[in-house]
Amino acid sequence: MARRMMLYMHQQEMLDENPLVHGLWWECGLGKTLTAIKLIEQNVDSCLVVCPKSLRENWSREITKWSDRNIAWSIVTKEEFRRDWEGLVTLKFEGVIIDESHFFHGHSSKMHKHMIKYLSKVQPKCVYALTATPMMASPYSVMALQRLMGQKVNWRKFTQEFFYQMKMGRRMIWQPRKDKDHELQELIRSVGTLRSAKECLDLPDQIFLREDFDLTL
Repeated sequence: MARRMMLYMHQQEMLDENPLVHGLWWECGLGKTLTAIKLIEQNVDSCLVVCPKSLRENWSREITKWSDRNIAWSIVTKEEFRRDWEGLVTLKFEGVIIDESHFFHGHSSKMHKHMIKYLSKVQPKCVYALTATPMMASPYSVMALQRLMGQKVNWRKFTQEFFYQMKMGRRMIWQPRKDKDHELQELIRSVGTLRSAKECLDLPDQIFLREDFDLTL
């Protein structure tokens, strides 16, 4: 039996908006998991959750704790998804949650390519990507998140507009153009919602306890 829940304002706003494809770029502790579960419940009857191995049990607990509907849930680790994504295609889940989606960054990474192919073949009604770190100092991350959220992005045009290459030793590395930072933020916002704890005024105050320790021998 799922517990009765009290949603915070930013969570309720997301459920009222009810996007079908969206990224929750929220800081830790803001309730991404609960919100994603409720979004799935509002829209579909089956869902695949792809997450790191360390979070599998957490997802199982959260679904048991908060899910009110008889949804067909399947939880797989990102390693399992990488090995058997083609087999998962046949199950045709209506919804997909990609937890810690920064693991799927990388224009040429196998993990990213497999997920893009999976989404293309299954075409689920709902896709939600969750991460507290949606943007890194690399052209891969922003473009990867756009692609996960269904936007078509040209790699060459994207890098030419937003990044430049700098020589470091024998290598050339990508650096974001400082004057393009606002536009990159807008690209992130076009496929998801950025939330910080400071913005969520109805969150309870954090309580810190001080303990004294005797470190003398």
